[in-house]
Amino acid sequence: MYDLLLTITKMSTLLHILTSVPLYLACLTIVLRNRNTAPFNSPFFLIYLAHGFIDLVNFFDYVIEYDLPFWGYFPSLYEPFGQPNWFGKIIDFVVWSTGFIQYWIIVLVAANRYTAVCWPLRYRKIWSQRNVYFAIAICFIMPTLMCVPVWWNNVMYIEYIGFENKTMIYGPFIEVAAYDSQ
Repeated sequence: MYDLLLTITKMSTLLHILTSVPLYLACLTIVLRNRNTAPFNSPFFLIYLAHGFIDLVNFFDYVIEYDLPFWGYFPSLYEPFGQPNWFGKIIDFVVWSTGFIQYWIIVLVAANRYTAVCWPLRYRKIWSQRNVYFAIAICFIMPTLMCVPVWWNNVMYIEYIGFENKTMIYGPFIEVAAYDSQ
């Protein structure tokens, strides 16, 4: 039963990677190559490029942080088990920061679309290229700074005997002093 569930998760992730990632990359490439022609030269598509980049980074980071250890691939990356791990700390920081960057970029997309619908005559003034680059920079810098405290977490992975007596790797776990029994 475990092998069936594991195969289903691997196949669904592989299907997702093989369909959505190439399509996403194709869309981003089309926008990037045509960024100097209408409609791709609008502020919306500049925000779309930033959003697409961070989406892909977050997606692959999630696969590295959660899926690969769960499936048992590259276990040496997640060692030593049960102890703080620098690889886990780096990956955890990237997951948190890219997740928050996604939230901020989504708010930026919403503000951009709101302005286009409600204030169409002011749209180009509000969303000048300078303002868009500034807003995107804020969307990347602020969440990254908010996630700096993640570096002080002790992030670790554990190895355990799971379903049907299979050895599994799970994580990341964060040591929290409030829960420490010592």
